Amino acid sequence: MKFIRTAAGEINVNAIVRIAKIKGREVNEYNATVWYQEGDEVRSTSAWLRDDIAALTRPVVPTLPGFFVAQVVGPDPYELHRAPVVAWRIDTYDSMPVTAGADITTDSNEWGVLCPDGRVVESDGETHESEDAFLRAAIERLKARKVRA
Repeated sequence: MKFIRTAAGEINVNAIVRIAKIKGREVNEYNATVWYQEGDEVRSTSAWLRDDIAALTRPVVPTLPGFFVAQVVGPDPYELHRAPVVAWRIDTYDSMPVTAGADITTDSNEWGVLCPDGRVVESDGETHESEDAFLRAAIERLKARKVRA
């Protein structure tokens, strides 16, 4: 998932409903108004759009049914949470899953795409034959990071 910096904090680009550039503002000032979905409400805030505008202009295409984001949450115990993929945000070299409400970057950076055939493909391309295999590999990495910290 990608985020933009705003006066209200970071906002997931998938929650953005509309953007309007404010003409005549300096580059180092807030130069756009962003309307975004938060629960049942649409809110607005000021944003500083520079590099962030590129993330907002990437095409989004619908997905076929059966794809999910599989995210590791925990600890005690570590679990796998699934969120249906509703679309793909196409980037220059790859694509990112778009989900309805799930945020794959805040709680864990251990996530992958669960395919209809049961495989889990991580963002770096590493493929696991099952959710269990992915969960075991992710837990090993999380525990190794904890030991180093």
